[in-house]
Amino acid sequence: MNKFFNIILLGCIAAGVEMELEELDAAPFEIKATANHADGLYKAGEPIVFSVQLLDNGKVAAGRKLSYILRDHDAFNEEGVITTAETPVALPAKTLQAPGWLFIHFTLLDENGKTVKVKGKGPYGVGALVEPEKFVKGREEPADFDAFWTAQKERLKTVPMKELERVKFESKDPKHKGFDIYDIKVSCVGDMPVSGYLTIPQGAQPKSLPVVVVYHGAGVRSSVIRCMPGAVCLDVNAHGIINGQPLEFYTKLDKGELADYRHRGCMQRETVYYLGMYLRMLRALEYARSLPEWNGKDLIVKGHSQGGAQAIAAAGLDPLVTLCLSNAPGHADHASYVLNKPQSTVGFPRFYKMENPEEGHWKKLSDSIVYFDTVHFAKRLKCPTYMAEGFADATCIPPQVFAVYNNIPSTTPKHMHTKPTGNHGTTPDPAGDAALKALLKQ
Repeated sequence: MNKFFNIILLGCIAAGVEMELEELDAAPFEIKATANHADGLYKAGEPIVFSVQLLDNGKVAAGRKLSYILRDHDAFNEEGVITTAETPVALPAKTLQAPGWLFIHFTLLDENGKTVKVKGKGPYGVGALVEPEKFVKGREEPADFDAFWTAQKERLKTVPMKELERVKFESKDPKHKGFDIYDIKVSCVGDMPVSGYLTIPQGAQPKSLPVVVVYHGAGVRSSVIRCMPGAVCLDVNAHGIINGQPLEFYTKLDKGELADYRHRGCMQRETVYYLGMYLRMLRALEYARSLPEWNGKDLIVKGHSQGGAQAIAAAGLDPLVTLCLSNAPGHADHASYVLNKPQSTVGFPRFYKMENPEEGHWKKLSDSIVYFDTVHFAKRLKCPTYMAEGFADATCIPPQVFAVYNNIPSTTPKHMHTKPTGNHGTTPDPAGDAALKALLKQ
């Protein structure tokens, strides 16, 4: 990606403008990884064979070096280098004798062993899941899970919901034509308000439209302007910070005031950083329901990674949510892994990372973060829920994401979209997108 394009892209992200631009990537190489089961799904004991081929401008490139890392979620790790050939190169077969996850990532090397850029957004690989329907939560929810969140919602009520600010955003982007755009702030318990960009189709009548509330993935950045024909959309800033600032503003926060927010206060449930985020998440729903354009029936939540976790938590805590779209949700079954397998692969936000933990650390940590575990909110879902997960996703890992999916009640309509070569940027569930478009009459 050239420097000039990169500056434009980062500037637009900082300003909160959602971009759907063609990737200007001149890298000629493409890594094509496959599994011997096209869907990446296996029974226990079945041989799992990963193969790889390198393309150069669409043509087979033989004789090049690819390094690889082959791993599973129980700390197995194998590294090596293979040479590409005219036909796909297969690695030795592996087997898993119980439900589990195996995945491989490849890196293209030059003659000096340095990394060569390839097309797309890495990591580049493929994964396999063995009997994912058998993944279950590793720890039961605490007996007072509902009582804790009921108390938090009562706490939220102590601060009346009030729109603190609504500033109209003037945009010349043709994608925003026909929409009124506002930078909003809403009162909330705690130190930070709800902040975000609200978009409303011009001329929308009272009680005429669904509302879509979108939650953010990890990081520190501005809200995004999302214009959805046929819907009011509220893009919620994860941290309640101001929007539309230069990139340097968010970089400074990320390295300073909000550095390592993911693990802040995690030893006690009342001080976990995500408590404030989840209360803003709930207040955003309350605000969405107060909008005069809301039709009073369709309330949709949507998110990826950290945002996917919020979407599931929002739908689990607010019975008025009618549709949940969650892509590669984080915070998934982490309490059980922290408690039982602190050395194994754990998904975002990896609460387990700590050098020289004090005695009883893991138990104390698990007892606090269990209240923010997506797997337990999933149990409370009643609205149609669509999820997606890539089998090469080492950020929000498939076993934990499937533990969430499997804990959604069988009486709740649900669907999981999978992609063996999908990394953390996996395409959301096409069925979920179709359901949303049908609802919005697009």
